[in-house]
Amino acid sequence: MQTWHCIVLIALTIGGFMYATFLKEIDRESELTLEQLGSSIETPLPAKEDPSVDFGREQGTDSGAWARKVLFLQATDRKRPFLDLHQSAIAGEFFIEVLLGELELAGRLKEQIFSAFRSELHSLNEATILKSLISYIPESNHILEIICRGHSQRTADLLAEFILRTYPKSLALEKKGEPLLPELRESLDAMAELENEAGELKLVIHEELKEAPEDSIEVMALQSEIVQIDQEVGSLKLYLIEIDSIHRNKEHPLNYLQVRAIAEFGKVKELSDILSQLKSMVENPDLNDFTRNEVKKNIEITSKSLEGEVVEAIEEIKFRVETLLNKKKELQKSVIDTIQDHRISISKDPAVAKLDDIRKRLAKLKNEFDEKNLEWIAAKRSFSLIPKP
Repeated sequence: MQTWHCIVLIALTIGGFMYATFLKEIDRESELTLEQLGSSIETPLPAKEDPSVDFGREQGTDSGAWARKVLFLQATDRKRPFLDLHQSAIAGEFFIEVLLGELELAGRLKEQIFSAFRSELHSLNEATILKSLISYIPESNHILEIICRGHSQRTADLLAEFILRTYPKSLALEKKGEPLLPELRESLDAMAELENEAGELKLVIHEELKEAPEDSIEVMALQSEIVQIDQEVGSLKLYLIEIDSIHRNKEHPLNYLQVRAIAEFGKVKELSDILSQLKSMVENPDLNDFTRNEVKKNIEITSKSLEGEVVEAIEEIKFRVETLLNKKKELQKSVIDTIQDHRISISKDPAVAKLDDIRKRLAKLKNEFDEKNLEWIAAKRSFSLIPKP
């Protein structure tokens, strides 16, 4: 192998090694920005500094002992209420919990942010500490400053980076039943509480309505009487149909006696038997003329009496049907009145009135929730979150 071949081979080897090293560095930088921020936090706080946050200070003010990193939350449509919504969401308990969860996954980086608070002098929980490290100042009508504090510039930058990553992600994964916006959560909690209260009231009312008014003894007795009337009216109508058929077909008047209701009415059977006996007598050839004439007179009288009795029987059937139908109407009115009285008494029950009030409040809360949720959806679509230049 010649000398220049060796030189080229060595150059290629060195170049390949440097290129591979460069690629690894690029991958490492793009993968873990947070790790880069956290890896260089080595310097502890000076002993003379008390690593505490003045939790009673107003937002927007800082102690000189704390480093700051500012983020800009910009509303692209420049509507101030949208900035208020975002501020409420970021400062809300739910987002703080989500942010703490992300910090927990980061392990060492979380410890770096909270290291200044690991002492017996600080008994506040991590959520309270984290909320106190973040404050807000409206920069303009379309820009909100989010101030992240830390015991060093590195930890302030680290907290800001976590917010930059977590807030958009939380918005993208937000569920309607678990909103970031505290106002929406409060509305959902209020509706859930009213729903539970309504459910308990429904159980109370159900116990009162356990026996439906239609199943009460009084109504059942009335309904039973109505059924009996319907059966009796049905039978009487059949008799009237038979009578009408005899009349329309111009059958022999004695055929009326075959109708049971007529045959069993008043003196019909008695007169019918007498008439039959008289007709048998008149056919006896041994009768003298006087007796025969008397028998014929009695036949005529009995026939008229029987005819009058049949007419009266028919009228009685008609009257009975009319009376029964009128009675049925009155019974039906009584049934309706009884059921209505029961329902009115239930409607006046305090539990029912309270349930109606809860339903109205629920409807109002739902409308307010829907309106606020639509506004929140619009706010989520019209913002940007960036570090302050």
